[in-house]
Amino acid sequence: MEVSLKYLISKHNIDDKSSKLSVKENKTDKLLSVKLPDIPLPQFSGKYKVFGNFKSQFISLVEDNHGLSNTEKLYYLKSSLTGEAKLIQTMVR
Repeated sequence: MEVSLKYLISKHNIDDKSSKLSVKENKTDKLLSVKLPDIPLPQFSGKYKVFGNFKSQFISLVEDNHGLSNTEKLYYLKSSLTGEAKLIQTMVR
């Protein structure tokens, strides 16, 4: 009788752990399926004051993205330039 009771208790603990694991997996699946809005690329107009912020955001979003080729990274950099910074880009050919 005592052995049966211990067996039932241990079986209950195993079942309880597996159900908690299943709930955790379901939560993870739901989090992975959430579609977040696209993050716009930072823009740089040529103003020195905002360059540091632009640079760190660009590195985080583009440069550190190993799924992008160098050509794609250059394209994203060129498309992030506005104003005076874009004018300089046209002179460097």
